[in-house]
Amino acid sequence: MHLSRGLFVVPVALVAPAAFAQQPMPPEQQAEQALVAGQAALKANDPNTAAAKFNEILQKWGNTRAAIGAKFGLAGMQLTADNPDITKAADWLKAPAEDGAFADRGAAMYQLAVCQRLLGQAELAKGGPDSKKNADAKYGEAVRWFGEAGKWFGEKKEADWSARARCDQADVELRMGG
Repeated sequence: MHLSRGLFVVPVALVAPAAFAQQPMPPEQQAEQALVAGQAALKANDPNTAAAKFNEILQKWGNTRAAIGAKFGLAGMQLTADNPDITKAADWLKAPAEDGAFADRGAAMYQLAVCQRLLGQAELAKGGPDSKKNADAKYGEAVRWFGEAGKWFGEKKEADWSARARCDQADVELRMGG
């Protein structure tokens, strides 16, 4: 009888670690690991892997905190592409710029403002009867986001970036005729 009890304990002890090892990682943790991998790929100058990781986050874990970072990463990649899609970059930057808990919020707001300024310039370049009105709408968003970025950087004691945002805000106001 003593022998049978010992045989029972050994298989349970061998099976238990395998059962614990198969526990799935929580979605938030999986998304965070994918974000870190995407950021590492960017630093290693591997944009294809980075884009794949960022897109994976948006597809699988789009409602996690890591999705904000993935959008920020994709926007940055879009802005530095050979043929950037400024509208797409602006769309991706909106969530990071609006997220008060996002660590790089100032940079997201600043980049969103730059996108809005570029979109305003593109509206003027189109010409036509509504080009000034359409440009001013984009410029108005740029003024707003440069202003918000300037405040954010000021609160973080980043005087250079705060001043830069305020100067860019003034540039856009001049473009609007203000």
